[in-house]
Amino acid sequence: MISNYADQSLDYDEELVRLLVEKVNVFESNVVVRFKSGIEVEV
Repeated sequence: MISNYADQSLDYDEELVRLLVEKVNVFESNVVVRFKSGIEVEV
């Protein structure tokens, strides 16, 4: 699935985001992205 996008630029893709991302929490000092796989990334 993600390999279909490997040779493409990093432009925003609404369909791909909706497929992978479950939730985004925005806090004062950071942002937490939770993927549907259960992985969370804090930025």
